Amino acid sequence: MGKLGIKRRKSRLLAVLLAFGLPGAGHMYAGQHPKGLLLIASYLLDLTAIVRLADSDGGRHLLMIVYLGIMLPVFYFISVFDSLQSMEAEAEESVAFGLAHGILLALAGFALLLLVKPPEALLPWMNELAELSVGPFIIIAAVWLLLQARKGSVSMFKLGRFTAAALVLMVGGLLLWDQIQGRNDISLLGQWWPVIFIMLGFEVIVFSIRFKGAEKKLRLDVTGGAIALVITMTAYVVTQYADIPFRWLDQFNVDLNGAADYGEEKGFRYDKPVMKVPLEDDVSLIGITNPNGHITVRSGDVQEIEVQTTVWVDLPDKTEADKVAEQSTVKINPGAEVALDAKGKDYGANGSKKPRMNMIVTVPMSLSDRLHIEETEEPPIESEPPPLEAESPGEDHRLDGLSATEGNELSEVTEDQADGELPATPDPGEVEKPALKMSIDADNGSVEVAGLALPGGLAIESSSGLVTVSGIIGPVTVKGNIGEVRASEIDGDANVEMKNGAIAAADIEGKLYASTLNGSLDLKRIRDDIEAGTKNGKIKIESAGASVKADTLNGGIELISDTVGGNWDLDSSVGEIRLTMPEDGDYTVYGSVTFGNITTDLPLEASKKTVRGTMGAGTYRVQINATNSITIRRFGPVQ
Repeated sequence: MGKLGIKRRKSRLLAVLLAFGLPGAGHMYAGQHPKGLLLIASYLLDLTAIVRLADSDGGRHLLMIVYLGIMLPVFYFISVFDSLQSMEAEAEESVAFGLAHGILLALAGFALLLLVKPPEALLPWMNELAELSVGPFIIIAAVWLLLQARKGSVSMFKLGRFTAAALVLMVGGLLLWDQIQGRNDISLLGQWWPVIFIMLGFEVIVFSIRFKGAEKKLRLDVTGGAIALVITMTAYVVTQYADIPFRWLDQFNVDLNGAADYGEEKGFRYDKPVMKVPLEDDVSLIGITNPNGHITVRSGDVQEIEVQTTVWVDLPDKTEADKVAEQSTVKINPGAEVALDAKGKDYGANGSKKPRMNMIVTVPMSLSDRLHIEETEEPPIESEPPPLEAESPGEDHRLDGLSATEGNELSEVTEDQADGELPATPDPGEVEKPALKMSIDADNGSVEVAGLALPGGLAIESSSGLVTVSGIIGPVTVKGNIGEVRASEIDGDANVEMKNGAIAAADIEGKLYASTLNGSLDLKRIRDDIEAGTKNGKIKIESAGASVKADTLNGGIELISDTVGGNWDLDSSVGEIRLTMPEDGDYTVYGSVTFGNITTDLPLEASKKTVRGTMGAGTYRVQINATNSITIRRFGPVQ
């Protein structure tokens, strides 16, 4: 009784805390040492395998990682629940170890050692062994389900146990078959899943006939069915995710700010008088803000910045609409930092509705060629000029387009140079003009900017709407929430980030960073490095001039280029990767695929799951990590 009393004084709360801290620790505290040690070893083996597989081609082992991840909460559930059951045991002594316990612990230790410090001879085969183990792992689960059918009271049979076991066995067999044959037959589950109900029906029929008249209770096997569905759905979703129709998300746009607060282009229209803003010589920033309405910025034959505004007021009463429109205007702050801020008069039942204000901002044409002029100016002459040579008529283009006065001044300068007199050089202490930049902030409405030279850069923030940028000299940055971005003919670096929307970019002379959470990327003729990423959408790249880093979770990657001018790193977690690249380049290819096939017409070594080889000098690296399949074609004329 003394020992029993000590046993009962053990804290249930401490056992639960230990079980939560480390699966198996609660059993050790309760005296279930063999079970506790096996739980600890199994849990550590699961964690170590996840880390190992993730570090070694994680996308290739995605399905196995998901299954191992599902096991982690199972370990915790068993640890907490069973350790509490062990606290209720009446045994006076700790559970003794047996032969089976020793064998299992030793096997777990060997497996952990292989994962933590694998032998050099085994390293080349570990990826293949990990992939091939998924099918047998699921088949073992099916056998376990069948063995559970033999346990319990004979007077009660659980309906669905054989159907669940058959389903899991089929999934394991298909995965193993696909790995060995390099096929994708597991996709047939998407067509044949109604057979589950047929199998359940046959189970009911067979056991109704077999035990007709007997006092047999037929109950549904909820646990076995849940296990089978989790295993089956996980295998199908991970292997076929790229083909599941989630593309509708690309067009699913929800205004989180509340579209009801924004007036639309209906009701009464008011064209405001054109507002003019003097353009100072030292202007460094042009800022435009519009909470509700389109923003269009263009260059034109004007001497000052001109702002044309159209106001829409959606009210039934014209008198009230007139008052709203009259108080809706663009607030202007001139100077070195010009600010154009659309201020609409709120109206509506609760005074929160904003009128629609569409802005057209026209800037002098000098802004469109300001940077070009500065770049083409010749530096001051610091040494003896070379002797002037006579030019034939029609060859002197320096006087074209100049007035008579300007022509005479230029003639005087050249005469002075001929006499040995140099023009005055600029004062080194003279302050240079600041690099002009432009910022645009739009909440609800499209933005269009075209044909401007902005050496300081163009920065656009848009909450909702289409953003179009073209013909910009200088760096461009676009950050959006919902909508679409189209950028073209950018002479500088471009940085485009979206939360929900597609990105299209073409003819970028600098580097490009394009990222969106939900949407596709279409990139063409990028001169410098490319970094592109999306969570849900495909990536298409044409004519990559330098390095490429493309990453998508759900979607394929297509890259077509006649040159390989840098390292390519392509990763599609659950999609297909297709490359069209030159045969006469200097690069090394290594690619791996999880489910699907590898096809190529380049002289590369392709197996069922990997492709590798070196072209030319192998200067650059082409790394490919796909799930569904990899296709590499030779670049050539379009058939």
